[in-house]
Amino acid sequence: MLNGGRIGIAAQMLGLAQGCFDHTIPYTRQRVQFGKRIFDFQGMQHQIAHVATQIEAARLLTYNAARLKEAGRPFIKEASMAKYFASEVATLTTSKCIEWMGGVGFTKDYPMEKYYRDCKIGSEKINLRELSPASDRRSPDIQKSDQDGKEESADDDIALDESDVEEPKKETDQEDEWGRKSDEMDSEKKPCRKKKTRTVFSRSQVFQLESTFDIKRYLSSSERAGLAASLHLTETQVKIWFQNRRNKWKRQLAAELEAANLSHAAAQRIVRVPILYHENGAPETTGSSAANSSGSQSLLAFPHHMYYSHPVPLLRPV
Repeated sequence: MLNGGRIGIAAQMLGLAQGCFDHTIPYTRQRVQFGKRIFDFQGMQHQIAHVATQIEAARLLTYNAARLKEAGRPFIKEASMAKYFASEVATLTTSKCIEWMGGVGFTKDYPMEKYYRDCKIGSEKINLRELSPASDRRSPDIQKSDQDGKEESADDDIALDESDVEEPKKETDQEDEWGRKSDEMDSEKKPCRKKKTRTVFSRSQVFQLESTFDIKRYLSSSERAGLAASLHLTETQVKIWFQNRRNKWKRQLAAELEAANLSHAAAQRIVRVPILYHENGAPETTGSSAANSSGSQSLLAFPHHMYYSHPVPLLRPV
């Protein structure tokens, strides 16, 4: 039942990709930029040809898996391949079509944004273990006996990965530890430890990510998907790497600003400037020489030699 459902999901992803592609191509023939249809640009034709080839490849994989199922032959690997590739093609096609549509591709006036949301039901990690060389086994024929089924189940046990074998051992060890502490703590309040995973990037991957990193802009979802596909990573891994890199840049910038502020504060010195002008100073009258003489005496009596090592001309309001 599960294997047959893979073929159905592959067909669904293929239909989403084909429908989005068919709705987008007429728009590219109508939209005019720089006095020319965008469909006629050579770069656009290269992208359209690439997407059309991917859709046709996904269709052939889906047809092949359905043909094997109808013939009663093993089809587990073919169904997994069709589901995986069709979901990847649907994601690529919908993102490309939205780019070709421009700003209207994100609006609800056109169905492209719905195709883009619907294609997310096809997960990226779709039974990749079925495609690995260790599991190059096929489903049993319908007419095989129970003994053959038992032999294949034994083969399944042998084909387990090392991580699959180690996990039960760790679980038994944890159960023993919790059994010892059962007197001290309730069974309902046992903490659940979540296993943390750490991705190790190669030098070439780090170099490619560093060359793509730009602090002034964020990558779009399509750019992030293309970068992840070229580096054989998931979009989540690429997104987390860019977040960590941006946080690292912010910490470096904060440290540099703090160091600059400390050095600037140490270099600052307070200069005491004398106040030579008062708003309610001596009024100017042509006939009162006493007021002028008192104002000049107050200005001349200012101890400017205490603040300046050289003579400073004293200013008076005009």
